[in-house]
Amino acid sequence: MLNTFRTKIKFWSHLFLWPVIISFIAFYGWSFLDRPTRSNTAATVGEVSISLQDVVEARRRLTQYYRDMYKDNFERIAANMDFNEMALDQLVNQALLNDAAETLGVKISKQEVQDNIRSIPAFQSNGSFSMATYSRTLSRVNMTPVEYEAAVAQDLKVQRTRQLIGASAPVTDFELKEQYIEQNVKIACDYFIFRMPDFKDEVIDAPEEIEKYYSDHQEEFRVGDQIMLDYIKFDPAAMEKSIEIDDADVEDYYDQHFDEYEEPEKVKARHILFKVDPDADESVVESTRLKAVDVIARIKNGEDFAKLAEELSDCPSAKQGGDLGFFTQGQMDRSFEQAAWDLEIDGMTEEPVRSQFGWHVIQKTGYEKQNWKTLDQVKAQIVQKLQSEEAKIQAMEEAQKLFDRVEPLITRLPELVENTDIKVETTEFFESAMPPRQIGFAQSLKDILVNLEETEISIPVETSTGVYLFQLKATRESFIPPFEDVKDSAAMKYRNWAATKKAEMKAASVKEYIDSGKTWAEAAEHFAITSENTGLFARGANVPKIGGSEEIVDELFGLETGIVSRVITIRSNAVLFRVSEKQEFSQEAYEKELPKLRQQVLNNRQNQVVSSWLDQYKKQLAQSGKFSINSLSELD
Repeated sequence: MLNTFRTKIKFWSHLFLWPVIISFIAFYGWSFLDRPTRSNTAATVGEVSISLQDVVEARRRLTQYYRDMYKDNFERIAANMDFNEMALDQLVNQALLNDAAETLGVKISKQEVQDNIRSIPAFQSNGSFSMATYSRTLSRVNMTPVEYEAAVAQDLKVQRTRQLIGASAPVTDFELKEQYIEQNVKIACDYFIFRMPDFKDEVIDAPEEIEKYYSDHQEEFRVGDQIMLDYIKFDPAAMEKSIEIDDADVEDYYDQHFDEYEEPEKVKARHILFKVDPDADESVVESTRLKAVDVIARIKNGEDFAKLAEELSDCPSAKQGGDLGFFTQGQMDRSFEQAAWDLEIDGMTEEPVRSQFGWHVIQKTGYEKQNWKTLDQVKAQIVQKLQSEEAKIQAMEEAQKLFDRVEPLITRLPELVENTDIKVETTEFFESAMPPRQIGFAQSLKDILVNLEETEISIPVETSTGVYLFQLKATRESFIPPFEDVKDSAAMKYRNWAATKKAEMKAASVKEYIDSGKTWAEAAEHFAITSENTGLFARGANVPKIGGSEEIVDELFGLETGIVSRVITIRSNAVLFRVSEKQEFSQEAYEKELPKLRQQVLNNRQNQVVSSWLDQYKKQLAQSGKFSINSLSELD
């Protein structure tokens, strides 16, 4: 049975335990889990030493927490997150606040601890605190009530310390007004966009022009410092099938992730859409509505809904007789969704329903109530997941066994695998930030590889494709490759650059036409271009549908209504803007939002004050030799 910490990982990703566990780690370390310890110290805070192993374990919790939060989007979002630094920052800050709590004399009573624990849903049965549930829940992660209550007390002490430090965070009326304006004063812009790809066909790939582009933009082709690695791979996927998972572990996982197996309430519907532009005049809106009214009458008189949908609907679903399948609340336009939900099965709307897309005739064709998948339905999925997690740990342990035999700067990888069937493989030269596909991605892989010395063997590194030991074999300094080696890339870059220039020239000619006294509408007609609109947006946001930097947004907010901007290049496209609407500051709306805004700004200010205080406290401890942070380059 997987009754060690490794199968309790997901349990601790829940919000009610995570802050407490972090406090516990920062104050007591990980020894209570009986995990292997490392002598390497990541940081020292007062009398507390945070080991590299502490950071590794905290990083695992953070990674799983964000994986649960973002689900299928996790890998994309994680690419911009350094979980090593995040984990170390949390551990250091918690340890600093622990130390500060002692210095400030912060006390937490036994009653406060008990009240906090009693309020946690995971420890309740039928809405009330259950000692049996409490003891059983803690035993699953090898914690005693005494240990957990100490951790809760420590977490409450840290919270109170933050409140004390942040209490000196005044917020002025001027700041509140500025914040409100930043969030609520909005503009909308008409715009003409001249997209770079539309001009590529006008670009002639003259060899001399491509070579000139290469010559003028050589730094764009520079290859960074490169390395070549020997490596050993431990493949978790090859280990999974041999791992047995006990039913008790499957049940534990299912209990702790029950909410993931919800099947929400669903409605099935079909519709006939008569499209109406959002800015269409009232006569068009009404004439389109009457078309929908006529269809309702035809269906009531016996004509087939699906055939009319195929014939008349402006929605792509017309090919399926208007069938939209099942959908949950929040997936459709709100007015459409509400109308579909309110119908009886096989019922049809008596009047057309207006949405952002136009007028709809809706028929409800099915309904499924909220439900949860049973354990039997998801057991195979859970077994596979637990096998995968256990296989990664086993692969890491196998790599660690080899790494423990390494004599720094002496041992070679082939020596570690003599008389085994483990292979040593070698990469081509590559830049540290762009590892070969077969190695895969790891958040801190670049830092590890950049800091490897020649012949040095890395600690075990877990990537998206497996667990590795790397040894630096050779290095090659940054260089600009000759034109012949990159001429295909140079041709592509030249083509995009030249197309952007042509888009800018076209935009400039439209701008010149308008500046000569013509209107925006006349320019659209003369150049056969379409005017689009951003919709309202605030100063703190990107330009909707287009993007753009903070400087571009500021420039647009500085334009008067009706004035045309300069030609602005965004993402290789040329754009002309004209402010079409401005929502000015409203004192009445401001005063209505003021209480909520004040709390929001106060919370942000308190966080800033606490962060600043912690930075100062670090400096004080460092001056007395009680604070230090070491490199995390050894971490996978």
